[in-house]
Amino acid sequence: MQMALCGRHHDHGYVENHGGWPFYSYLRDAGSRGEFREGAIERSWAAYRRAAAGATPSAELGGLGLIVLQRGLLAAEDLGRLLHAVAAKEPWIALRQARIDDLNEAYTAAAEDSETALRRLGLIDSAAFADLGLSKIAAAAALRLREITAREWSAQLTQSAGLWLTHWPLARATMHGFPIIAGELIVGPPGAGELGEGLRPPEARPFAVAMTSTVKGNHVETDRHIVHLDRRAVGEVRELGRSAAGLCGRLGALKAQAISVAEDGALPLDLASRLTNRERRVLKRESRSRMGEVD
Repeated sequence: MQMALCGRHHDHGYVENHGGWPFYSYLRDAGSRGEFREGAIERSWAAYRRAAAGATPSAELGGLGLIVLQRGLLAAEDLGRLLHAVAAKEPWIALRQARIDDLNEAYTAAAEDSETALRRLGLIDSAAFADLGLSKIAAAAALRLREITAREWSAQLTQSAGLWLTHWPLARATMHGFPIIAGELIVGPPGAGELGEGLRPPEARPFAVAMTSTVKGNHVETDRHIVHLDRRAVGEVRELGRSAAGLCGRLGALKAQAISVAEDGALPLDLASRLTNRERRVLKRESRSRMGEVD
């Protein structure tokens, strides 16, 4: 049982009007894609931990940390593309053509107004419960579950935004090669000359420095982005990346469900365990009844 309180709609062009069948198919596969991302992050984290437990050179350990970061950012990119897509008039085109600046804007907007982002992704509006013909206790339980879900997912959206907006320069840097230098080559003998001038290396090791260049007319400006690759920092990216992957899977499935029943929103039961036993029973009974109507 995944979804509850979904109504019916007789507009058979609804899917086409909400992104089309390719976008709908993409959304339906969101769960398995999220699981794949989480698995990839865990495999890279395991490799990093094994290397950290042995006598691994700093640069090599940092390289393994970069793989964790890369896979965490891929999960964050998936979620950012989804946020960007559902805010666009042509979601499928927007999803495929999203650029880094688009993802930055999508994440900034979601962090500032997560409620709008969640409604676009299919979380039912609180005001809609009044029109669903629910009993008083069912409406109260549904509203409380909706509040719990929105609060939990808003926090995860904010965390995912923090992951992406902190490290997007690294994603941009790797689009045109791999301009990343191990920290020990920057600060250690013989040093890296101008690349290391004025750089304040972190105390925790290992770390790396990513070079990002911006062309302005005939002038090229290169910035240095410090990438923290110590165990604490890499472990945090692992957790945030897993969270982004899981959230993207849940939100994609939610949007697909809303489209499949031709409604603007639905209420997932993922966090129903936080309700009382009575509230859960009422909502599950309501869900079965409505899903039976859909069938």
